[in-house]
Amino acid sequence: MTDPAPAKLELDAKYDDYDFPITAAAPMNGHAGYLTPMQQAQVHQLRMMLEAQGCKERLDTLTMVRVPAGAARSGRTRKCGNI
Repeated sequence: MTDPAPAKLELDAKYDDYDFPITAAAPMNGHAGYLTPMQQAQVHQLRMMLEAQGCKERLDTLTMVRVPAGAARSGRTRKCGNI
């Protein structure tokens, strides 16, 4: 299996203001800099859903990408609004 090719990470001007590299050192699908267009759309959709529920903190792209898939269901993350 080949490593995924780097893809330009779509940043949100409201939340993303980085002064360090934002592409993962090791090429892994789903990691910063290696998101597919569908994964990037899912990040934007999740951010919009959280904003609608009243969340205003930690909505930057790198944080959104690194939250484990089952964390919200298992209660391992801080809750916002009614989520």
